[in-house]
Formats: sequence, structure tokens, C-alpha cells
Amino acid sequence: MAKPNGSVARETVDINLRLSGREVRLSGARDQAQSLAAALRELSRGA
Repeated sequence: MAKPNGSVARETVDINLRLSGREVRLSGARDQAQSLAAALRELSRGA
């Protein structure tokens, strides 16, 4: 996947979370990261 500036997007992303005071680092596929972000947004809204 090319970005507008011509660089290629990575297929994996690194995610840093702080859960209950602990730092958690994850690495996963871009689509999985997008799904995780959507789920976290719903949780933050109290869904």
C-alpha cells in the first residue's frame, strides 16, 4: 500500500498500551490493529 508521499505502508504495526498501570507492547497486522482500536473506542464510550 503506497502512501501519498510515495513511501510504502508497513503491514505490521507496533502498539503500546498501558493497562492497569502496566506497559503492554503488541505487534500485529494493520487490520487487527484497526479492529483493536475500534473495540477500545467502544469500550471508552461505555458500550
